[in-house]
Amino acid sequence: MKIIVFSYDFPPNTGGISRLTENIAKFLAKDTNLSIEVLTLDSNVPRKFPTNIKITTVSSDIKGRIFEAYKYLSSIEDKKNTLVICGLWWPEGFVAEMAGLKKVYILTHAAEIRPDKTLFRKLFWIPIFAKYVLAKAKGVIANSTFTAQLSSKLSPKASVYCNPLAVDHNIFVPILKSDKEDTFNIITITRIHLWKGLDTILEALCSLPVELRSKIRWKIGGKGPDSEILKRMVEDSPIADQVELLGFVPDEEIPKLYASADVFALCTRADEKSSNIEGFGLVFLESQSSGTPVIGTPFGGIPSAVENGNGGWLVSDVNQLRSLFQKLICKPDEIQKQGVNARNRVIKDYTWDKYIERTKKIIGI
Repeated sequence: MKIIVFSYDFPPNTGGISRLTENIAKFLAKDTNLSIEVLTLDSNVPRKFPTNIKITTVSSDIKGRIFEAYKYLSSIEDKKNTLVICGLWWPEGFVAEMAGLKKVYILTHAAEIRPDKTLFRKLFWIPIFAKYVLAKAKGVIANSTFTAQLSSKLSPKASVYCNPLAVDHNIFVPILKSDKEDTFNIITITRIHLWKGLDTILEALCSLPVELRSKIRWKIGGKGPDSEILKRMVEDSPIADQVELLGFVPDEEIPKLYASADVFALCTRADEKSSNIEGFGLVFLESQSSGTPVIGTPFGGIPSAVENGNGGWLVSDVNQLRSLFQKLICKPDEIQKQGVNARNRVIKDYTWDKYIERTKKIIGI
Protein backbone atom coordinates (compact mmCIF):
# COMPACT_ATOMS: atom_id res chain seq x y z
CA MET A 1 0.00 0.00 0.00
CA LYS A 2 1.08 3.57 -0.71
CA ILE A 3 0.75 6.13 2.09
CA ILE A 4 1.06 9.84 1.47
CA VAL A 5 1.74 12.08 4.48
CA PHE A 6 0.29 15.39 3.26
CA SER A 7 1.31 18.35 5.38
CA TYR A 8 2.41 21.88 4.55
CA ASP A 9 3.82 22.16 8.08
CA PHE A 10 6.85 19.92 7.81
CA PRO A 11 10.62 20.15 8.44
CA PRO A 12 12.56 22.38 8.14
CA ASN A 13 9.60 24.04 9.92
CA THR A 14 9.53 23.53 13.67
CA GLY A 15 6.54 23.01 15.93
CA GLY A 16 4.16 20.26 16.98
CA ILE A 17 2.47 19.47 13.64
CA SER A 18 5.80 19.48 11.81
CA ARG A 19 7.35 17.03 14.29
CA LEU A 20 4.22 14.87 14.27
CA THR A 21 4.01 14.46 10.49
CA GLU A 22 7.78 13.98 10.23
CA ASN A 23 7.75 11.10 12.71
CA ILE A 24 4.66 9.51 11.19
CA ALA A 25 6.51 9.34 7.86
CA LYS A 26 9.79 8.10 9.38
CA PHE A 27 8.28 5.41 11.57
CA LEU A 28 5.84 4.14 8.95
CA ALA A 29 8.81 3.86 6.57
CA LYS A 30 10.28 1.18 8.84
CA ASP A 31 7.56 -1.14 7.48
CA THR A 32 9.05 -2.43 4.23
CA ASN A 33 5.60 -3.44 2.97
CA LEU A 34 4.58 0.22 2.76
CA SER A 35 5.49 2.86 0.20
CA ILE A 36 5.79 6.20 2.00
CA GLU A 37 5.62 9.59 0.32
CA VAL A 38 5.54 13.09 1.80
CA LEU A 39 3.66 15.88 0.01
CA THR A 40 4.71 19.26 1.34
CA LEU A 41 5.92 22.75 0.43
CA ASP A 42 9.12 23.43 -1.46
CA SER A 43 12.04 24.45 0.75
CA ASN A 44 15.47 25.93 0.17
CA VAL A 45 16.81 23.93 3.12
CA PRO A 46 17.85 20.32 2.30
CA ARG A 47 15.83 17.65 4.06
CA LYS A 48 17.57 14.60 5.51
CA PHE A 49 15.26 11.62 5.25
CA PRO A 50 15.52 7.86 4.79
CA THR A 51 16.02 7.00 1.13
CA ASN A 52 12.80 4.96 1.06
CA ILE A 53 10.70 8.09 1.69
CA LYS A 54 9.79 10.01 -1.45
CA ILE A 55 9.50 13.80 -1.00
CA THR A 56 7.14 15.59 -3.41
CA THR A 57 6.87 19.36 -3.16
CA VAL A 58 4.57 22.11 -4.38
CA SER A 59 5.27 25.85 -4.40
CA SER A 60 4.52 27.73 -1.19
CA ASP A 61 2.26 30.44 -2.64
CA ILE A 62 -1.50 29.99 -2.21
CA LYS A 63 -1.99 28.91 -5.82
CA GLY A 64 0.76 26.33 -5.59
CA ARG A 65 -0.18 24.82 -2.30
CA ILE A 66 -3.81 24.42 -3.33
CA PHE A 67 -3.92 23.82 -7.07
CA GLU A 68 -0.59 22.07 -7.58
CA ALA A 69 -1.36 19.68 -4.73
CA TYR A 70 -4.86 19.06 -6.10
CA LYS A 71 -3.47 18.39 -9.59
CA TYR A 72 -0.84 15.99 -8.26
CA LEU A 73 -3.25 14.02 -6.07
CA SER A 74 -5.85 13.90 -8.84
CA SER A 75 -3.27 12.33 -11.16
CA ILE A 76 -2.78 9.28 -8.92
CA GLU A 77 -4.10 6.31 -10.87
CA ASP A 78 -4.33 3.68 -8.13
CA LYS A 79 -6.51 5.64 -5.71
CA LYS A 80 -7.90 2.41 -4.26
CA ASN A 81 -4.52 1.48 -2.79
CA THR A 82 -3.45 5.00 -1.83
CA LEU A 83 -4.02 6.28 1.70
CA VAL A 84 -3.48 9.93 2.67
CA ILE A 85 -2.74 11.17 6.21
CA CYS A 86 -3.35 14.93 6.37
CA GLY A 87 -1.71 17.24 8.90
CA LEU A 88 -4.78 19.51 9.07
CA TRP A 89 -8.35 19.50 7.79
CA TRP A 90 -7.67 22.72 5.86
CA PRO A 91 -6.32 22.89 3.33
CA GLU A 92 -4.73 19.43 3.23
CA GLY A 93 -7.79 17.35 4.13
CA PHE A 94 -10.11 19.31 1.84
CA VAL A 95 -7.69 19.16 -1.12
CA ALA A 96 -7.17 15.40 -0.75
CA GLU A 97 -10.92 14.77 -0.65
CA MET A 98 -11.62 17.01 -3.65
CA ALA A 99 -8.88 15.17 -5.57
CA GLY A 100 -10.94 12.00 -5.31
CA LEU A 101 -8.94 10.08 -2.69
CA LYS A 102 -11.23 7.82 -0.69
CA LYS A 103 -8.87 6.80 2.11
CA VAL A 104 -8.24 10.21 3.67
CA TYR A 105 -7.36 10.43 7.36
CA ILE A 106 -7.21 13.86 9.00
CA LEU A 107 -5.23 14.73 12.13
CA THR A 108 -7.01 17.14 14.48
CA HIS A 109 -5.36 19.21 17.23
CA ALA A 110 -8.24 21.19 18.84
CA ALA A 111 -7.42 24.83 18.05
CA GLU A 112 -8.09 24.52 14.32
CA ILE A 113 -11.61 23.17 14.85
CA ARG A 114 -12.71 25.69 17.48
CA PRO A 115 -14.55 28.88 16.51
CA ASP A 116 -13.38 32.28 17.67
CA LYS A 117 -14.91 35.75 17.84
CA THR A 118 -14.94 36.29 14.06
CA LEU A 119 -18.41 35.77 12.59
CA PHE A 120 -17.07 34.04 9.47
CA ARG A 121 -15.28 31.39 11.51
CA LYS A 122 -18.12 31.14 14.03
CA LEU A 123 -21.01 30.88 11.56
CA PHE A 124 -19.52 29.19 8.50
CA TRP A 125 -15.87 28.11 8.53
CA ILE A 126 -16.09 25.75 11.50
CA PRO A 127 -19.76 24.65 11.91
CA ILE A 128 -20.37 24.12 8.18
CA PHE A 129 -17.12 23.81 6.22
CA ALA A 130 -14.95 21.98 8.78
CA LYS A 131 -17.90 19.78 9.72
CA TYR A 132 -18.30 18.73 6.07
CA VAL A 133 -14.59 17.98 5.55
CA LEU A 134 -14.33 15.85 8.72
CA ALA A 135 -17.49 13.91 7.86
CA LYS A 136 -16.22 13.14 4.36
CA ALA A 137 -12.89 11.73 5.63
CA LYS A 138 -12.33 8.02 6.06
CA GLY A 139 -11.20 8.77 9.61
CA VAL A 140 -10.33 11.62 11.96
CA ILE A 141 -7.34 11.00 14.25
CA ALA A 142 -7.48 13.26 17.34
CA ASN A 143 -4.43 13.91 19.52
CA SER A 144 -6.28 13.70 22.87
CA THR A 145 -9.57 12.70 24.45
CA PHE A 146 -10.54 16.37 24.54
CA THR A 147 -9.83 16.82 20.82
CA ALA A 148 -11.69 13.60 19.98
CA GLN A 149 -14.77 14.83 21.85
CA LEU A 150 -14.48 18.22 20.16
CA SER A 151 -14.21 16.57 16.72
CA SER A 152 -17.21 14.30 17.34
CA LYS A 153 -19.33 17.17 18.63
CA LEU A 154 -18.47 19.29 15.60
CA SER A 155 -19.05 16.53 13.05
CA PRO A 156 -21.23 13.72 14.48
CA LYS A 157 -21.03 11.69 11.26
CA ALA A 158 -17.22 11.63 11.28
CA SER A 159 -15.34 8.47 12.30
CA VAL A 160 -13.20 9.82 15.13
CA TYR A 161 -10.29 7.99 16.77
CA CYS A 162 -8.21 9.11 19.75
CA ASN A 163 -4.46 8.63 19.38
CA PRO A 164 -2.43 10.59 21.96
CA LEU A 165 0.86 12.05 20.77
CA ALA A 166 4.30 10.56 21.29
CA VAL A 167 7.86 11.60 22.04
CA ASP A 168 11.31 10.34 21.02
CA HIS A 169 12.45 8.75 24.26
CA ASN A 170 15.94 8.28 22.84
CA ILE A 171 16.41 12.05 22.52
CA PHE A 172 14.61 13.18 25.66
CA VAL A 173 16.49 11.22 28.32
CA PRO A 174 17.13 11.72 32.06
CA ILE A 175 20.48 12.96 33.31
CA LEU A 176 22.04 12.77 36.75
CA LYS A 177 20.97 15.92 38.58
CA SER A 178 23.23 17.66 41.05
CA ASP A 179 21.95 17.49 44.64
CA LYS A 180 24.44 20.05 45.96
CA GLU A 181 22.50 23.19 45.11
CA ASP A 182 19.82 24.29 47.55
CA THR A 183 17.59 25.53 44.74
CA PHE A 184 14.28 24.56 43.20
CA ASN A 185 14.66 24.68 39.42
CA ILE A 186 11.59 25.17 37.24
CA ILE A 187 11.56 25.05 33.44
CA THR A 188 8.86 26.29 31.07
CA ILE A 189 9.19 25.95 27.31
CA THR A 190 6.34 27.35 25.25
CA ARG A 191 5.28 29.97 22.75
CA ILE A 192 4.83 33.11 24.85
CA HIS A 193 1.11 33.85 25.13
CA LEU A 194 -0.47 35.03 28.37
CA TRP A 195 -3.22 32.42 27.98
CA LYS A 196 -0.48 29.85 28.51
CA GLY A 197 -0.68 30.81 32.21
CA LEU A 198 2.81 32.21 32.71
CA ASP A 199 1.33 35.00 34.84
CA THR A 200 -0.32 32.36 37.04
CA ILE A 201 3.04 30.69 37.67
CA LEU A 202 4.67 34.04 38.41
CA GLU A 203 1.92 34.97 40.88
CA ALA A 204 2.19 31.63 42.68
CA LEU A 205 5.97 31.94 43.01
CA CYS A 206 5.80 35.53 44.25
CA SER A 207 3.28 34.56 46.93
CA LEU A 208 5.49 31.88 48.49
CA PRO A 209 6.95 32.49 51.95
CA VAL A 210 10.22 34.41 51.64
CA GLU A 211 12.40 31.52 52.85
CA LEU A 212 10.97 29.24 50.14
CA ARG A 213 10.78 31.92 47.46
CA SER A 214 14.51 32.52 47.76
CA LYS A 215 15.19 28.97 46.54
CA ILE A 216 13.33 29.45 43.24
CA ARG A 217 15.10 29.50 39.88
CA TRP A 218 12.77 29.69 36.87
CA LYS A 219 13.93 29.43 33.25
CA ILE A 220 11.45 30.29 30.48
CA GLY A 221 12.27 29.26 26.91
CA GLY A 222 10.37 30.52 23.88
CA LYS A 223 9.25 33.60 22.00
CA GLY A 224 5.83 34.92 21.15
CA PRO A 225 3.52 37.92 20.84
CA ASP A 226 3.40 38.48 24.61
CA SER A 227 7.15 38.27 25.23
CA GLU A 228 7.51 41.96 26.12
CA ILE A 229 4.50 41.86 28.44
CA LEU A 230 5.99 38.88 30.27
CA LYS A 231 9.38 40.61 30.48
CA ARG A 232 7.84 43.66 32.16
CA MET A 233 5.85 41.49 34.57
CA VAL A 234 9.00 39.64 35.60
CA GLU A 235 11.02 42.85 35.99
CA ASP A 236 8.33 44.29 38.29
CA SER A 237 8.22 41.15 40.46
CA PRO A 238 10.17 40.39 43.67
CA ILE A 239 11.85 37.40 41.97
CA ALA A 240 13.15 39.27 38.91
CA ASP A 241 16.75 38.17 39.53
CA GLN A 242 15.63 34.53 39.87
CA VAL A 243 13.87 34.32 36.49
CA GLU A 244 15.79 33.83 33.24
CA LEU A 245 14.05 34.58 29.93
CA LEU A 246 15.89 32.42 27.42
CA GLY A 247 14.08 33.51 24.27
CA PHE A 248 14.26 31.11 21.33
CA VAL A 249 15.87 27.80 22.28
CA PRO A 250 17.39 25.59 19.51
CA ASP A 251 15.94 22.08 19.36
CA GLU A 252 19.25 20.46 20.27
CA GLU A 253 19.40 22.36 23.58
CA ILE A 254 15.86 21.59 24.75
CA PRO A 255 16.39 18.01 26.07
CA LYS A 256 19.12 19.14 28.50
CA LEU A 257 16.92 22.00 29.78
CA TYR A 258 14.13 19.58 30.60
CA ALA A 259 16.43 17.02 32.20
CA SER A 260 18.32 19.49 34.40
CA ALA A 261 15.17 20.98 36.01
CA ASP A 262 13.31 19.76 39.08
CA VAL A 263 9.87 20.34 37.54
CA PHE A 264 8.31 21.58 34.32
CA ALA A 265 5.37 23.98 34.68
CA LEU A 266 2.82 25.27 32.16
CA CYS A 267 -0.57 26.40 33.45
CA THR A 268 -2.63 26.99 30.32
CA ARG A 269 -6.06 28.52 30.83
CA ALA A 270 -9.33 27.57 29.16
CA ASP A 271 -11.00 30.26 27.06
CA GLU A 272 -14.38 29.24 25.71
CA LYS A 273 -14.68 32.47 23.69
CA SER A 274 -11.62 31.89 21.51
CA SER A 275 -9.83 29.13 19.63
CA ASN A 276 -6.94 29.32 22.13
CA ILE A 277 -6.61 25.92 23.76
CA GLU A 278 -3.95 23.34 24.55
CA GLY A 279 -5.02 20.42 22.38
CA PHE A 280 -2.51 18.09 24.02
CA GLY A 281 0.76 19.70 25.11
CA LEU A 282 3.69 17.77 23.68
CA VAL A 283 6.08 19.66 25.99
CA PHE A 284 4.60 17.73 28.93
CA LEU A 285 5.61 14.41 27.36
CA GLU A 286 9.07 15.69 26.42
CA SER A 287 9.72 16.71 30.00
CA GLN A 288 8.40 13.45 31.45
CA SER A 289 10.55 11.47 29.02
CA SER A 290 13.52 13.47 30.37
CA GLY A 291 12.75 12.27 33.89
CA THR A 292 11.35 15.62 35.02
CA PRO A 293 7.83 15.63 36.49
CA VAL A 294 5.35 18.18 35.17
CA ILE A 295 2.74 20.61 36.45
CA GLY A 296 -0.24 21.39 34.23
CA THR A 297 -3.90 22.36 34.35
CA PRO A 298 -6.99 20.17 33.81
CA PHE A 299 -8.06 22.04 30.69
CA GLY A 300 -8.17 21.09 27.01
CA GLY A 301 -6.11 18.05 26.13
CA ILE A 302 -3.59 18.41 28.95
CA PRO A 303 -5.14 15.58 31.07
CA SER A 304 -4.24 13.22 28.21
CA ALA A 305 -0.59 14.25 28.61
CA VAL A 306 -0.45 14.57 32.41
CA GLU A 307 -1.71 11.97 34.88
CA ASN A 308 -2.21 13.52 38.29
CA GLY A 309 0.06 11.81 40.84
CA ASN A 310 1.88 9.71 38.25
CA GLY A 311 4.74 11.72 36.82
CA GLY A 312 3.00 15.04 37.32
CA TRP A 313 0.25 17.11 38.87
CA LEU A 314 -2.83 19.00 37.67
CA VAL A 315 -3.77 22.26 39.40
CA SER A 316 -6.84 24.40 38.72
CA ASP A 317 -5.82 27.79 40.10
CA VAL A 318 -3.03 29.87 41.58
CA ASN A 319 -3.78 28.77 45.16
CA GLN A 320 -3.40 25.09 44.31
CA LEU A 321 -0.23 25.86 42.41
CA ARG A 322 1.30 27.78 45.33
CA SER A 323 0.48 24.91 47.71
CA LEU A 324 2.04 22.40 45.34
CA PHE A 325 5.23 24.47 45.01
CA GLN A 326 5.49 24.67 48.80
CA LYS A 327 5.14 20.92 49.12
CA LEU A 328 7.66 20.08 46.39
CA ILE A 329 10.33 22.52 47.57
CA CYS A 330 10.25 20.79 50.96
CA LYS A 331 10.07 17.22 49.57
CA PRO A 332 12.85 16.56 47.02
CA ASP A 333 12.30 12.81 47.42
CA GLU A 334 8.79 13.22 45.98
CA ILE A 335 10.23 15.01 42.94
CA GLN A 336 12.70 12.18 42.37
CA LYS A 337 9.97 9.56 42.73
CA GLN A 338 7.65 11.32 40.29
CA GLY A 339 10.52 11.82 37.85
CA VAL A 340 10.99 8.04 37.70
CA ASN A 341 7.23 7.58 37.28
CA ALA A 342 7.22 10.16 34.48
CA ARG A 343 9.90 8.35 32.48
CA ASN A 344 8.25 4.95 32.98
CA ARG A 345 4.89 6.34 31.89
CA VAL A 346 6.33 7.59 28.60
CA ILE A 347 8.13 4.31 27.88
CA LYS A 348 4.92 2.37 28.51
CA ASP A 349 2.48 4.35 26.36
CA TYR A 350 3.97 7.37 24.59
CA THR A 351 6.90 6.32 22.42
CA TRP A 352 6.70 6.70 18.64
CA ASP A 353 6.61 2.94 18.22
CA LYS A 354 3.45 2.90 20.35
CA TYR A 355 1.93 5.80 18.39
CA ILE A 356 2.57 4.15 15.02
CA GLU A 357 1.23 0.84 16.34
CA ARG A 358 -2.04 2.59 17.25
CA THR A 359 -2.05 4.48 13.95
CA LYS A 360 -1.74 1.26 11.93
CA LYS A 361 -4.74 -0.20 13.73
CA ILE A 362 -6.79 2.91 13.00
CA ILE A 363 -5.97 2.98 9.28
CA GLY A 364 -6.31 -0.80 8.96
CA ILE A 365 -2.81 -1.99 8.05
